[in-house]
Amino acid sequence: MESATLDYQVTQNCNLTRVGNVVLGSNGYSIALPKGSKWREKLTRQILDLNEKGVILMLKNQWWKKAQQDCASNAPEKDQSSLGAENVYGLFLLLFFGCCVGFACSVAENLHFSCLKKQKKNGQLSALQQLIVTLRNEFLNIQEIR
Repeated sequence: MESATLDYQVTQNCNLTRVGNVVLGSNGYSIALPKGSKWREKLTRQILDLNEKGVILMLKNQWWKKAQQDCASNAPEKDQSSLGAENVYGLFLLLFFGCCVGFACSVAENLHFSCLKKQKKNGQLSALQQLIVTLRNEFLNIQEIR
């Protein structure tokens, strides 16, 4: 999420917290115009002029600070400088289980294909493959009866 949108969402929703001061996509403000528009230069200069005069910052503070003050008055004081281990515990747990599932899938895939290679050499079907063929034939017989 770009920083302007992130800052706005944090000021409007008291349950959100911004951690750290990483600036994402803070390249100023712009307005989309058709290619080759005669208004491009005029609007660019005006936006830069308003930014240099501090008008954009003043408007941002005017519209965003009220909601931020409401959140600050309702929230208890706490250190928001960094996340603790308890805040990211779920993330690491999810990562661990994802790695375990990936490893299990990899092992199962290797076992499956090594068994298939052996069966192709011997020309035999496994019990599971025989079950699948039988079920497929029974299903086709049921379809023919209807």
